[in-house]
Amino acid sequence: MGHTGGDLWFIGVMPGTQRQGIGRQLLREAVAHSGCPVYLETSMKENVQWYRKNGFEVYHYADLYMLRTV
Repeated sequence: MGHTGGDLWFIGVMPGTQRQGIGRQLLREAVAHSGCPVYLETSMKENVQWYRKNGFEVYHYADLYMLRTV
């Protein structure tokens, strides 16, 4: 899409350990250590709000959501 930056391919937390802030911490560390804008894609609409709460914005939609840090 003509962007410069890092792509975040996967992030996930085992179901039994979700809702403890582990995913948020993983995401924050990935962004902090990237040294450049981070882009990600999700095909799950329910993930968009979580990413938005963690500093991303939707910049493109094409049957999946593409987000970047703001």
